[in-house]
Amino acid sequence: MIFYTNQLIQALNQIDFNEFTNIGDIPSQLSFSGPEKLQEALNRLLELYHTRIVRESNNVRLINQTISSGLWNMDIGPGNTVTAAYWSDDFRHMIGYHDVSDFPDRLESWSDLLHPDDKEYTLNQFVNTLADPSGRTKYDLKYRLKTRNHGYRWFRAAGNVQRNAEGQPIQFIGIFVDVHDEYIQQTTLDHLFNRHAAIDEISDEGTCYIQLHQRSLQDPQNTVWFSPQFRAQLGFSNTNDFPDAVDSWLDRIHPDDAHRIRSLIQGYISSQGGSSQTEYRIQHRNGSYLWMRMTVRVAPDKTNRNLCVAAVTDNITELHHTRELVSQNMGAHVQKLTDCLTEINDMVEENAQSMHMLLENQQELMQILKNAQTQMGQTASAMQSIQDISRQTNLLSLNASVEAARAGQAGKGFAVVADEVRTLAQTSDRVSKDVASNLEQMQGYVNTVVEQFQALNVQITERAEKMSAITQIVQEIGEKVSSINDVMERFTQQ
Repeated sequence: MIFYTNQLIQALNQIDFNEFTNIGDIPSQLSFSGPEKLQEALNRLLELYHTRIVRESNNVRLINQTISSGLWNMDIGPGNTVTAAYWSDDFRHMIGYHDVSDFPDRLESWSDLLHPDDKEYTLNQFVNTLADPSGRTKYDLKYRLKTRNHGYRWFRAAGNVQRNAEGQPIQFIGIFVDVHDEYIQQTTLDHLFNRHAAIDEISDEGTCYIQLHQRSLQDPQNTVWFSPQFRAQLGFSNTNDFPDAVDSWLDRIHPDDAHRIRSLIQGYISSQGGSSQTEYRIQHRNGSYLWMRMTVRVAPDKTNRNLCVAAVTDNITELHHTRELVSQNMGAHVQKLTDCLTEINDMVEENAQSMHMLLENQQELMQILKNAQTQMGQTASAMQSIQDISRQTNLLSLNASVEAARAGQAGKGFAVVADEVRTLAQTSDRVSKDVASNLEQMQGYVNTVVEQFQALNVQITERAEKMSAITQIVQEIGEKVSSINDVMERFTQQ
């Protein structure tokens, strides 16, 4: 005993404790001169150990607080059984507990809180790590643990096994980190990517995304992403033949369209936002040019510090060719139809004008005939007056003849006059009757002509109305043709 004590004293005497702050700095060989020196050295050594333990404990606590982690330590006995378990206070606090009173240092305190869907896998991984003396089976996994107040949360646990010289585990030490928010975010992001990938596989549209670094479209620090479908539209398959760089896209745009597309996007970048839809040509891998319809939007990201450019492209090459054919063929047909309608409309208008002039002439002639009817009526009335006068004259001549006969020889001259007057009256009566008969006949003719003109006037009016209706129909057809032409123009512009 004295021999080993002397050796210890000799070894401790070699330490200058004022020069060392770490245990590793202590020399392997020490020497002391007596028991008092040994007591002093041992006290100072204990103080050094205590200082280191306190410092490292504070460092561990600070690290745990910084990364929201806790520590766990398990003693392992024969048969890889856990003989003792220790949980740091940081570990307990992370799941809502305080100390050993509400979360004892037992394995079951932890294992009973494992989510049913994660428990078997987690414990199997625990056992497999202990059973692998090579150390290749790592204990590093995520699982859900039931907290005291907030239900299940996701945690990450990682640990290493300390083994003896025979390879048997003697201690299992690890760290415990809360990764719930990160896991949920990553899961959500994975779901979004999976959803986008699924949609992208069945969609004919390609998408691209550019996060701008300095609000410049071609800044080399921009984050650029092209969907597989976007590459497939251009005949590419991966980032090797079509890198995630803005120039991969911009350099393939047709020279006649490149400046317009660059100016469009840069304008939205300068105004810090905007969206539109446009068409442009872009070169396929085989050298041909495709027509693309692009919907582009520039908007701030969630931080409101950087701008993002998002674009959706659709291959409309076939549609563009169809529009050209439709425009060429339908345009010619529409033009022919328009010309025919114009000619018909001109003819209808000409006929309408002719019918209008004929109707006006008819109306003038009708007015003349009506005036003639009136005059003949007036003449008939005058002839009736003449007949009345002739009858009265004849009656007077008779009376004169009677008086001349009574006068005898003295009335002979008067009798001759009376005979002549009677003869004149009879002639006048006969002539007036003939004139009246002729007037009546003429009146009949005029009435017939008037009736025929009236019937013709009705026919002309009806035809004029029909021509007007035809004109209206032609105008409506012309409007429809014009609408078709407008639709065709919009179609060719889409």
